[in-house]
Amino acid sequence: MDAQLGSELGEVVVVLGSRSNAVRQALEDPRARFVVNPEYKKGLSSSMKVGLLALRSDAEGAVIALADQPLITPSLITRILKAHNRTRKEIVVVVREEW
Repeated sequence: MDAQLGSELGEVVVVLGSRSNAVRQALEDPRARFVVNPEYKKGLSSSMKVGLLALRSDAEGAVIALADQPLITPSLITRILKAHNRTRKEIVVVVREEW
C-alpha cells in the first residue's frame, strides 16, 4: 500500500477480505479508502469487482495491485500512469524487463 500511496494515484481503494477488521487496523491510513469484499472466498476476481465498483464516478482508470508485490514502487506506478496518459491505451502492462 505504501507504493500506491506514494505514487501519483488520485485515489487508493484497498479491498479487504478475511479478517478485514484486523487488517484495516494494521493498515489504517487516511489517504486510503477501505472496502470489504464479503465474498472474498470466491477468489481474486470478486475482490477486483468490489474494488472497481468502489471507485469514484469520475475515476478515469484503475491500477490493480496485489498485496504481495514487494517490487512495486511509487515510481513504477507513476510510470504506468504516465504510459497510460501518453498512449491512451485501455490496458497498460508492465513486463519485467521494464522494471
